[in-house]
Amino acid sequence: AKALRARGHDISVFTGFPARSGVDDARRFDSYTHDGIPVERFRHNHAPMGGETNIAALEYNNPFFAAYFREYLIRTRPDVVHFFHLQRLSASAIDVCRELGLPMVLTATDFWLVCPTNQLLLPNHALCSGPDPDGTNCLRHVVARTQSPLARVCLNMMPGRLVAAMIRRINSGVFPRQKEASYIRALSARHRFMKSRMNRVHRVTVQTRLMEDILRKNGLSVPKVIFLPFGINTDGLSRKAPASPQAGLRVGFIGTLYEHKGAHILLDAVRSLSTEIPIELKIYGNDNEFPEYTARLRQITANDPRIAFCGTFRNGHIGEIFSSLDVLVVPSIWYENTPLVIYSA
Repeated sequence: AKALRARGHDISVFTGFPARSGVDDARRFDSYTHDGIPVERFRHNHAPMGGETNIAALEYNNPFFAAYFREYLIRTRPDVVHFFHLQRLSASAIDVCRELGLPMVLTATDFWLVCPTNQLLLPNHALCSGPDPDGTNCLRHVVARTQSPLARVCLNMMPGRLVAAMIRRINSGVFPRQKEASYIRALSARHRFMKSRMNRVHRVTVQTRLMEDILRKNGLSVPKVIFLPFGINTDGLSRKAPASPQAGLRVGFIGTLYEHKGAHILLDAVRSLSTEIPIELKIYGNDNEFPEYTARLRQITANDPRIAFCGTFRNGHIGEIFSSLDVLVVPSIWYENTPLVIYSA
């Protein structure tokens, strides 16, 4: 946005903000200015809104947001709309732009277009290639993440054909008023809806051939794809040589402290080394974002003096952080999409 503004273009941003507590519909939208760029904000949480109670459907098709977004686009009259992520906003933004005849570009930063959990990573840490036609694997995945152990066991005991048959029966109108049935209908319809919407976007930029391959396998039209690696801000990336030779290897992790980023694998690796091996590990990440996982990391660490949790830092200081390291480790267990920290390193 700053680069486009520097070239003389008018820029505005619309963002989905993760509201942590209940927000009534009248207070879901506000606006502010950030570094001279006007920002419109939708305060989103996983809750009923605008008269719609099916949270599973709102995740990818939110008419309440769409109505406001339409008014916003009519007011700002953009020449082009560039989507960087539609989570919290929903793919209904694409329908609004199409209705108004606006050109659309979408940068696929993760796998949300295909997977409701973004990551294509199953609860057992197996990698997933995308939804089954009826969404049976998505249902198993969501139940494993959100429901009781009994529900998980019962669903896992059911053969895939039986789960698919159950989904088809529910989609045909069985149990129309049951909350669980409406949730399953929304989840099974997600893949078809998203396939349709991503093909309404005029261009989709991808940063890796892996991303292109996964989107194509899940229905994206080939001519729409443009391979376009991320750009990064190189300010502050000059590297300073250490003042004196280091006795040990200085290893670093920089990223989200959550399961799919694999910090626990790196900790296990360092802990498995003899204490006589000169090594130090610095973990950079927000301790409070996923406290249960952070507690697990500290348990693995067991007060090992070779390992330090260093919190977060401003992006402009990343050069200083790299200067204190010999090796950056990215031990992710999901399909990474070229993290910017790798580009910077």
